[in-house]
Amino acid sequence: MKAMLRLIRRLRARDEGTQSIELVLMAPLLFWAVCALYVFTDAFRIRAVVTDAAHVVSDVLSRQTTPIGNADIAALRAVAAQLTGQETDLRVTQIHCLKSCDDLQRRELGVVFSVGLGLAPLTIADLRISNLRDQVPLVAAGDRIIMAQTRIYYTPILDYGIAASFIEATQAVRIRFAPRLCWETCNDSLG
Repeated sequence: MKAMLRLIRRLRARDEGTQSIELVLMAPLLFWAVCALYVFTDAFRIRAVVTDAAHVVSDVLSRQTTPIGNADIAALRAVAAQLTGQETDLRVTQIHCLKSCDDLQRRELGVVFSVGLGLAPLTIADLRISNLRDQVPLVAAGDRIIMAQTRIYYTPILDYGIAASFIEATQAVRIRFAPRLCWETCNDSLG
């Protein structure tokens, strides 16, 4: 029995091989952490790219002084796809305030026009029941804004905590060089 205790004390006092055991225990955790970091960083990068695409589309439209049509929306969708590196859904909506424009809770918004490629056009009912209403800034009576929405389907490279899903971005901007953005023609019946 004394020999056994001496052997245990001698083995406990020796520390050769402990680094190898620590490496064997920690390497899987370290590998998982690096992979998870890569997946989450990539998801945030994609989110930023989708947001940038919405900014570009809204900025282009805010500077437009001539009527736009389906060909313009298709071209902007191609620009957004070039920026994101994959097929991008796009919706462009022009919104104006109908009444109570200075109160975010009571204001009544109207949709002048909405067109979407990959996303359904926005209706007044959609604007009332969705969280998009909260993304529309204050709009002065008679003023109009353009809301550009981009969306892609993101599939992470590795299955580490993020499921495949849509990533969307919305950008609302005031029209800069014209009183309104016209769809196909400018006439006074557009509200």
